[in-house]
Amino acid sequence: MAARPRPPRSSLVPFAILGLIAFAPARAQQSSGSDVSVAVGGILQAEAGYGWISDTPPGAGGERIGFNLRRTRVLVTANLGPQFGAFVHLDADGGVFGILDALLSYSPNPRVRLRLGRMASAQPRAFILTPVVAMDATERAAIALLWHGGTLGAKARDFGVDLRYFKGPVELIVFVHNGDGSFDRLRGNYQPNLTGDVTGGVDRGVSRMAVSSYVALRPAAVSGLEVGGFLGYNGSRNPNTAVDGDGRTYTSFALHAYWGAEPGSQPVRLKADVIGVGYEELGPVASQNTLGFAILGAIAVHRAAEVFGRFESYDPNLDADAPTTRFVTAGVSFSPSGLRGRPYSQERLTLGYGLRDDDSPLQHLLILQLQLKF
Repeated sequence: MAARPRPPRSSLVPFAILGLIAFAPARAQQSSGSDVSVAVGGILQAEAGYGWISDTPPGAGGERIGFNLRRTRVLVTANLGPQFGAFVHLDADGGVFGILDALLSYSPNPRVRLRLGRMASAQPRAFILTPVVAMDATERAAIALLWHGGTLGAKARDFGVDLRYFKGPVELIVFVHNGDGSFDRLRGNYQPNLTGDVTGGVDRGVSRMAVSSYVALRPAAVSGLEVGGFLGYNGSRNPNTAVDGDGRTYTSFALHAYWGAEPGSQPVRLKADVIGVGYEELGPVASQNTLGFAILGAIAVHRAAEVFGRFESYDPNLDADAPTTRFVTAGVSFSPSGLRGRPYSQERLTLGYGLRDDDSPLQHLLILQLQLKF
């Protein structure tokens, strides 16, 4: 009797993840009293959206309405005692599960943590250091998205090693990384092998690596206050920086001042971000410096609801006569979990309106987003 054909491996991934979710609680019970613990969680964001462009005749493609899954994530955390751990973060935003983060960690004491792998580390506070579930609106600040698109890419993840120091009001992160988070073994995912070419792929010596640093201060005297900054250099010349096919090195920085970093955290919240990038001058291509700033305010109208507004300005090239783009975001969020005394981010419904104003017709976006964290 002929053997049944096996399904492709990609089709087995969802079943493997479901099995892992079902297995984790049993594993946690079996390991009670030992040093091993496993936790599985997830994030789901579903949306309904309507976008339109001003001054566009009917039937000219000036509007679109539809539904989508904005984010589908599975997170697996394992700990072996208080010192060793592992973290895997899976992402199915594009319909197929892939790895966002995969790393090992070591904490010699509660104040110090060392990680090795592919991860989100030191970067502007407005991007991954503001978690998905803690976004103020239905998306992060536009200036953070633009920083990501023109610098590290790869959803701001990269292969490297980072060191985090955390004591009292001080948090410090230093990240040494490849500068290109691509899984391509000829680019970001360097896998040396003595049976092959140990220097194969993109030419990358010490000067082509990247170093990033981040610091945050949260003084106990002012509840909810956080100030800090980011500074990084990337010599990889990855494709996100390319002009006419040639990548560029760059230095980027960010400053932030937050009073109430997360939705629902306090009655009034204020946030300010500044993000800049300076690219190298490359042959006939002149140097380019970008600069963006964002200001947000939010007011709790109920213990489980708040209204928010954000204004942003982005200059894509301070050295040229490039038009400045302005972004306006406003909306309201409601948390059923917050109504029950649970974390605000666990269940959240957000209605947001966005406006983009540059040298082209105004672009408008209306989004209703449901978020579940489990």
